Amino acid sequence: MGNLDFLSCVSDRMRVQKVLGSILVLALFGSLALNWKLFQAARQAYADELSVRLHPVRSDLSEPLTGSPIVFLGDSRVDQWPIPDTAKNLGVSSETTAQIKARLAQNLGTSTPRLVVIQAGINDLKAIGVLPEYAEIIERECEANLREICRGCVSRGSNVVLTTIFPTGPVPIARQPFWSSGIESARKRVNDSLLKNPPAGTQVLDADKILATLGGGIKPEFATDTLHLNGQGYKQLNTAVAAL
Repeated sequence: MGNLDFLSCVSDRMRVQKVLGSILVLALFGSLALNWKLFQAARQAYADELSVRLHPVRSDLSEPLTGSPIVFLGDSRVDQWPIPDTAKNLGVSSETTAQIKARLAQNLGTSTPRLVVIQAGINDLKAIGVLPEYAEIIERECEANLREICRGCVSRGSNVVLTTIFPTGPVPIARQPFWSSGIESARKRVNDSLLKNPPAGTQVLDADKILATLGGGIKPEFATDTLHLNGQGYKQLNTAVAAL
């Protein structure tokens, strides 16, 4: 092998090593970033658990509803809902239907809102991702609680609109270890049951007709993340609620 061939071979090896080194560095930083996201997700989940243990039911939402003929009740999907100034927002992030049912009497007090709009259930069903052995119980109790919440509002003389559980969006890598296809299956079954047999005195709004693709997931133009809507999505829902 001539000197030029030898030098060319060494140069090629150095280039290959440089490329491999760059790939390894990128892989290392990618792994660190992913682990950080997973750590943050785990930390938030632990914080949420402790929050529920400390305050199972929010006690700071029990102000009199005087002057609030319309009430929006539910989880973070309601908390983020842009509502009229005359309405009262009783949405609490991360709450399950059991928690909402538990605080219903306290929140409404002795008032009789003209209209109560309810959206809840995804925080129950997403537990199926980590508790698959309890999937049937979680699904059954989610629907039962939604019906009980509606019953409690109807018994006051309020008009009640229950939206079906909103569709979900793409699941990021950090959430995938805690997610499963069973969540979407349960969501569809609960919604189908509520649509076929609405709670007495309740209008059920099929949110999928507004928000979902033919495949069942949320339309990209309405999503901010896996669970939540953007302003355009809420605008469509407000139009639908007003038309009832």
